[in-house]
Amino acid sequence: MTSPQRQPASRLEELLRAGRFVITAEITPPVSCNADDLLRKALPLAGLADAVNVTDGASARAHLSAPIAAALVVIDFFDRR
Repeated sequence: MTSPQRQPASRLEELLRAGRFVITAEITPPVSCNADDLLRKALPLAGLADAVNVTDGASARAHLSAPIAAALVVIDFFDRR
């Protein structure tokens, strides 16, 4: 018995499964919280890129996650009391 074929999760998956050549692009989130700043970077890629990756940890600046950092501060704060 064959299982029904599932729908592709994205247009990118659909193109790759069809054996098509795809173009991807990468953008970094803006420093600001203004959505227009992000869209100014992304919109020129419309119609050119098949997929866009928004990077996490742009500029290779690894850092401790905020929730973990907050937990460590709280733990240390209460240990010193």
